[in-house]
Amino acid sequence: MTTPNPESGQPEAVQPDIGLTPAGETGMPQAAAEQPMPASVAPTQPVPPLAPGAAVPGAPTAATGDGGWGGGPSGYPPSPYPAAAAPYPPGYGPTPPRTDDKAVWSLVSAIAGFVLCPLVLHVVGLVLANQSLRDIRSSGGRLGGEGLASTARILSIVGLVLYGAALVLGLLFLLIAVPLGLITFGTVAGQVQTEQLTVAPTSISEIDGQRFQHDAGDITYDLSDLDFTDRTVQTSIDVGAGSLLVEVPEDVTVVLDAQLGGGELTVFGDQTDGVGIDRDQTFSGTPSGGTLELEVDMGVGEVTVDRAG
Repeated sequence: MTTPNPESGQPEAVQPDIGLTPAGETGMPQAAAEQPMPASVAPTQPVPPLAPGAAVPGAPTAATGDGGWGGGPSGYPPSPYPAAAAPYPPGYGPTPPRTDDKAVWSLVSAIAGFVLCPLVLHVVGLVLANQSLRDIRSSGGRLGGEGLASTARILSIVGLVLYGAALVLGLLFLLIAVPLGLITFGTVAGQVQTEQLTVAPTSISEIDGQRFQHDAGDITYDLSDLDFTDRTVQTSIDVGAGSLLVEVPEDVTVVLDAQLGGGELTVFGDQTDGVGIDRDQTFSGTPSGGTLELEVDMGVGEVTVDRAG
């Protein structure tokens, strides 16, 4: 549709009114804005969530390693770190280190050394432990048992130190005890009286109910001249060491109680020797010859009881 222009006289095109609204209000024709949405247009459906690991529709993929966003997994650039190693299948894996035999035997020797042959077994344990430690550390992980070898080494050293301390103490004891014992023995020996003695009483009263004691020596009791007729006489003789001879009359009855720590006992020709001699015996004489109850105690030596004549 055209209308004349009053200034130029030329026809001018007239735009039809199609319901446009001024700029800045709705931005769409008024008639279109007033029209309702056709009933045939369905509302927008919500987008369902993606499953884990699913690709985003329309996103570039990296299946070939040279497309998408740099060729990395899921479109990311490649990682600068090496990929983790795949796990070993069940029943497979790295071989564990083998325990060194010398480590085991070194520990056995070190422990046994506290019971048997401490010097020998502790030396063996120490040598084996040192060899085992050297082999284990140079095996590159193929040998194990370093803990056993270290324990054996410590126990062996402790055992050797204790053995050395005991040896030193023993030597000190000998250096002190032996001279002291010799001095003591010499002192005691100097005090012991060694006798060469003969006792010959002349009456029964000199021996009846008496106890005679001697340290050491050769002792003789001559009772052959005493008259025991119709009498009972009791006497005791103690001698530490040496020899004792008791002579009695031929007709007297002797009731003997003799004890010897060690040595020889002879009574009227009947001899007994050995250690711990204990003899209780009665030797008969004549009915009127009387009775002698004789008690003899000898530490070490010889005891002889005999009849005179």
